[in-house]
Amino acid sequence: MDFNIKKPKHILALFLIGITFFLIVIYPIWIFFNFSEISFDYLQQFSEPVKFLIELFSFIFQLIFVIVLLIIFPILWYLLVNNVGFKKSLYAMKIKLKNPFDSIIWGIITFILLFGFSMVLGIIIIILGYNNQEVSNIPDLESIFSLPFLFIIVAFQPIAEEIFFRGFLLQKIKSIVGKESAIIFTSIFFGLAHLSYGNVYPAISSMVLGFVLSYIVIKKDNLLPAIIGHSLYNVITIILYLMAKSIPF
Repeated sequence: MDFNIKKPKHILALFLIGITFFLIVIYPIWIFFNFSEISFDYLQQFSEPVKFLIELFSFIFQLIFVIVLLIIFPILWYLLVNNVGFKKSLYAMKIKLKNPFDSIIWGIITFILLFGFSMVLGIIIIILGYNNQEVSNIPDLESIFSLPFLFIIVAFQPIAEEIFFRGFLLQKIKSIVGKESAIIFTSIFFGLAHLSYGNVYPAISSMVLGFVLSYIVIKKDNLLPAIIGHSLYNVITIILYLMAKSIPF
């Protein structure tokens, strides 16, 4: 069943996806152009139990935020607009559990590609005279979350991001303008979603990585390799970042 503006449940589905798109893609653009220095030093005034409660609340809110916006709302679209059940909605978003070994292998290949492109971008940034850490938003997350929470977020959030950007958005755009244009548009939106406070480099990096992830999903017709590769990339990047910080200079 296709979208019909005359049907209330279709309008509701469009409204929910609109909320996701606004908060995930449009709002970071507004934040970027209205940037003011943000500091979390004020947390130091609180006792350790209070700081832990604030961190725990932020962690739970972050998880609920991405689950609702990036997973539940896209699934509701298929339930309300396409009139399909939960399992078929997952299949429509290319979440296919068949051939798990193939998904793992391609997930590792995807991680290698992501890491390779990330290294090239890092070298280019250094050659241009910028700080290599500027291509990452890890310091922003590290200022809010301790290591256990940080690892959970960077490992889980790629699942939600892949479901929305490559499982839902890529498939919908592809059905309208074709796969090549869909890869480009989805990669741009993915990059814009990673605009950091006053920092454009995470967006540029994410656009490139988004292109790789979109290509893999189109090639394999399966979202799982992108989920595995994206999660691996985030976790390994965090580990390397922490190792680099621990090396005295």
